[in-house]
Amino acid sequence: MSATVTIWRMQLRSLRNAVRYDTRMRVALSGGLAFSVVIGLWSAGQLSLRLHQWHMQGPGAVDMGLWQLCFLTWSGMSGLTVLSGVLRAWGDDEALVLFPLPLTAATRFRVLFGAFFIENLWAWLLLEVGVTGYVLLAALGRHALIWLVLLQLGVAVAVLCTLVSMFLVIRYLIPRARRKMRRAVAVGLGLMLVALLLLKGTLDLHPLVLWLRPEFAMVLFVLLLVGGLGPLAEPAGRLYSAAFATTQSWDRSRKATTLPGIRVLTRLFARRRTLTGALFVKMLLSQSRSFVAWGRIGMVLIVLVLFPQLHAVAAQAGWSDVLFVAGFAAGLALLGVAEQAPSAISGEANRLTLYLSAPLAFSDLLRAKLLLFVLPILTQALALALFLAWRFALAPGQAGFALVAAALLVIGTLPLFVWGSAWDEDLSLVVEGATQTMLQEETSITPRRMWLLTLGLVSFAGMLLLLWKFPPVLALTALVALDAAITAGMWHVGRAQLWRVIRIG
Repeated sequence: MSATVTIWRMQLRSLRNAVRYDTRMRVALSGGLAFSVVIGLWSAGQLSLRLHQWHMQGPGAVDMGLWQLCFLTWSGMSGLTVLSGVLRAWGDDEALVLFPLPLTAATRFRVLFGAFFIENLWAWLLLEVGVTGYVLLAALGRHALIWLVLLQLGVAVAVLCTLVSMFLVIRYLIPRARRKMRRAVAVGLGLMLVALLLLKGTLDLHPLVLWLRPEFAMVLFVLLLVGGLGPLAEPAGRLYSAAFATTQSWDRSRKATTLPGIRVLTRLFARRRTLTGALFVKMLLSQSRSFVAWGRIGMVLIVLVLFPQLHAVAAQAGWSDVLFVAGFAAGLALLGVAEQAPSAISGEANRLTLYLSAPLAFSDLLRAKLLLFVLPILTQALALALFLAWRFALAPGQAGFALVAAALLVIGTLPLFVWGSAWDEDLSLVVEGATQTMLQEETSITPRRMWLLTLGLVSFAGMLLLLWKFPPVLALTALVALDAAITAGMWHVGRAQLWRVIRIG
C-alpha cells in the first residue's frame, strides 16, 4: 500500500506545481471555478425548489426524490469516468510511464482508481458536495448527513464499476476476434431493453425504493469498495493489464474516413479557384476525418435533445419564446465551433508562412477565414431559428425578429474568435502528429485562446442581455452597433497581428 500512497502523493504534488507554475492551468482553473460557481448557484436553486415540491407531496416523495438525485449524480460521475478514462488509463504519457514500473497488478489498479479523483473528478466532487451539502443540510438537518455519505460512497462505487466495465469491454468485446461475444451481448442488451419497454407500464419501483433504506445501501457500498480495492484488486489489475495490452496492439495507421456527402461538397467548392474555395475544401476534408469534430456533432445533438428542459428553465427565468428561439439557435450553432474558432488563424502555426508569402492580401486571408466559419454557422443558426419559430407558432413579425437577432448574435461573436485568434500566432511552432494537430487546431489550450474564448462567451452573454432587457427596436439597433464595433476592432487587430508576425519572422 506504501507504493500506492507514494504515487498518489506524486500526483498531488504534480497537480499543485501545475497550478502554481503553468499559466494555462491557472487560466483553465480560473475559468473552471467561475463556471462551477455559476452552475452551483443555479443547481442549488433548482434542488431547493425540488425539495420543497417533494415536501409538499409527503415523506415518501422526499426519499424517492433523493434516490433519483443519487442515481443522477452517480450516472454523471460514471459518464465523466468514461470520458476521462479513455485518456487516463491508456492514452496519456503518465499511463505509459506507470505501466512498465515494477508494481503489482493490485497496486496498479488502486493507483488508477485514485488518479481519477486526484486529477479528473476533484472539481466536480467539490461542486457536488458543496451544492448538495448546503441545500440538504438546510432542508433536512442531521438526516441529510446519511444521504451525503451515501452519495459519496455511491460515487466511489460508480467509478469502480465503470473502470471494471471499461476493462471488460476493451478486453472481450472490441477485438475483431470477439464477434460472437459481441453479438451475444448485443442480443442480451436488446432483450433487456424490450423487456423494460414492455414492463414500463406495470413495473412500479416506488415500494422497493421506500423499502431500501440509505443505511442498507451504505453497508453494501462499503463492502463493494473494500472488496474491489482489497482482495479483488489483483484480478481487476490483471484485467487492466490485459486491456492495456489490447489497446497497445491496435492498428494506429492513418485511415481517411470521410462523412457521407463530403465528396459532393468538396467538388462544389473546388470549382471556385479562390482562397475561400480552397480553404473550404481543406476544412471539409480535415473536419470530416476528425473524431473531435464528430464528437462536437454528438455534443450538439445532446443539447438538442435537452431542448424541452432548457426551454422550461428559460421560461422560469422570464425569457420570452422569441428570445429563447434567437438565443438557443445562435448558441447551439456556435457551440460546435466555440472551442475551435479561437484557433482559426493561430492554429495554422508555421503553415501560415505559406499564406503570408503567397501573392495574397491580408484582407483576402482574413475574409476567407471568417467566411469559413460564418457561412456554415449562420446557415445552421437561421435554419434552426426558422424551425423553432414554426414550432412555437410565432407571428411573422416575431419570427423575423428572432431570425435577425440570431444572425446578429452569430455575426457579432465569430469575428471576435476568428480574427482575434491572430493574437496567439507563432510562426516558429511546428505541428506534427495527430495529438499536436488536435491540440493546436481543435482546442483552446493556450492562455491567450482561453482568454479569447472567455471574452467571446462574455460578449455573447452581453448581447443576449441586450435582447432581454431592451425594447425590440432598440435592442436590434444596439446589436448592429455592437457588431460593427467588434468587426472593425477585430479587423484592425487581425491585420496588426499579421504584420507583427511578419516583422518578427
